[in-house]
Amino acid sequence: MCVHSVGEVWESSGGFMLGFGLAPDHAQGQYQGLFGIGFDAGQALAPVILTGAVLALEHTGWLLLGVFFALVGAAGPPVAAWAERTRPGNPGAGASAARPQGETPVPETER
Repeated sequence: MCVHSVGEVWESSGGFMLGFGLAPDHAQGQYQGLFGIGFDAGQALAPVILTGAVLALEHTGWLLLGVFFALVGAAGPPVAAWAERTRPGNPGAGASAARPQGETPVPETER
């Protein structure tokens, strides 16, 4: 139970970091909306997929689900690292590195 609880806290904090940390200031609402839709879609589809795979494939279905979740979990850190590298305003992201530290970028619509 302790390992599961720590895992949930870790997942939740990582989700907040990705949801809020990667979003530009002017698009926080859009990022949170998409994040919420993705989560809700997963909750809506999970019973159908899980029951269908397990009922149709029995033990093999459980193994395939385990492999699927392991692959998706392993893909998370590289995808998050790529997202951080490619975001505007990241000091290593090219032209934005010339901006003085602490200065916030001006959205294109305000220029």
